[in-house]
Amino acid sequence: PAKSLYHALVRNHRMETITQTATWQALEQHRRDTASLTISQRFAAEPDRFERMHGQLHGLLVDYSKNRITEETLTLLCNLADSAQVKQRMQAMRRGDKINTSENRASLHIALRLPENADPIMVDGENIVPKVHTELNRALSFAGSIIDGSHTGITGKRITDLVHIGIGGSDLGPQMGAQALYFYRT
Repeated sequence: PAKSLYHALVRNHRMETITQTATWQALEQHRRDTASLTISQRFAAEPDRFERMHGQLHGLLVDYSKNRITEETLTLLCNLADSAQVKQRMQAMRRGDKINTSENRASLHIALRLPENADPIMVDGENIVPKVHTELNRALSFAGSIIDGSHTGITGKRITDLVHIGIGGSDLGPQMGAQALYFYRT
């Protein structure tokens, strides 16, 4: 079978790391050149800054005008994404290519966010979207049973507290979710 673009890049030991590329170095130089400029200075020099540096995404306002960036920053960031082949790597992930090299498997993060009727994501010849939704529904059912008290602890008493143990990136999602949902707790 043909190797994914990602695997070909990762396994090429002569490949330079992203921080060694000319595009990264150009971005680093730009950062040094613009480090002393403040957002208020940028708005003073660019009265139309908001009009040029915002957009709508699925009904949400995405305002990046209040960041210390310039049009050149955006160009340099896009150049960096191109040199890192971000678009091709995203396509490889969406195809279900085995881009998780530490576990030699597909990275299925996007499948967790798709609706049940989404286009298939094929992994080893199988559409994994239905399986993902089966597991998501099991997790929702379990959470509901803890919330409504029908699932109890070993003592038969209602579960009122949870302990989550995680490190690094595996801890960030649950931590953010717990903080975001804190005021909605029952």
